[in-house]
Amino acid sequence: WNEFEAAYMSEDGYSPEGRHMSEIAEPDDMVGYWLTMEITANLDSVTHSRYSYLDVGYRLRMGPVWDFDFSAGCAYNVKDPEKWYLGGLGKVCVSKYLFGNWVNDPWLCLRAWEKYWQMREAIGKAIAEDGTLDGYAAYLRESGVVNSMLWPIPQSDVQPTPLNFLDDESYLKSYMMSRMTWLDAQFANLDVLVKSLKNLYVKDDTVLSISLGNGGDAGETDAATDFALNRGEKAPQVKVTVANDVIVKLHAYVNGLKYGIYDVADGKCEFTVSADKLVAERGHRDMVSLIAKDADGKTVARNYLT
Repeated sequence: WNEFEAAYMSEDGYSPEGRHMSEIAEPDDMVGYWLTMEITANLDSVTHSRYSYLDVGYRLRMGPVWDFDFSAGCAYNVKDPEKWYLGGLGKVCVSKYLFGNWVNDPWLCLRAWEKYWQMREAIGKAIAEDGTLDGYAAYLRESGVVNSMLWPIPQSDVQPTPLNFLDDESYLKSYMMSRMTWLDAQFANLDVLVKSLKNLYVKDDTVLSISLGNGGDAGETDAATDFALNRGEKAPQVKVTVANDVIVKLHAYVNGLKYGIYDVADGKCEFTVSADKLVAERGHRDMVSLIAKDADGKTVARNYLT
């Protein structure tokens, strides 16, 4: 775990031992675990009540999910369905803010964006009329009402209004519908998600302008178009225009992994991405990300292209 923590808290996701966080922990687990906790606004998981396990010969796995008594609007500090509770608002670079550090990485944000929309239809069906949530509520209703009568939850600092099963049943469904509507807007596309999280990562299109060449041909794709990497050549040519004279090196990463270090000459840099580094055929979108360095090795700007 110590190596994993050092990796996800680093600038580029690598540990001092030279392994990327995706080589230490299962990335699908990471984004699935964060999304489960974020969607349900499970505030307890910010600093505790989160679990992982390691089987011999495998990467770290996340889970099981647990401890949802402070979630989905059931306590005073999770009432607002339209805010980030775990991953955003600058909660990064402190070890206890696990999820904020994860999604400070643009490649993991891309994987989270993919996972969200893979999950979205099932979540919609669960909270829809006569969906899974309604089914469980009906199953529990008789005992839930009796339980509320025997063990009422009074008003308190933690819970400003008294609770009972019937009110909670209606409130949970309303809360989740509002939350998913808000999250849909935040996950509209990758750039919107990165900006919404308001973490330390800044996508700097002004200093680092990235475009694609068509395998050496004259034509170019629109750099602002989502997923240009997956529509063109199998070995795309990346062209970078640098608008800051102090930048001398570009550290390039393909799908989070180190790819190469390239010199900047006259504000330009070009390199070709090997086809075997792309993952589109395995069901994921591809990303090239850049970290621009000055002569002293200090980071000046960052950007990515999908």
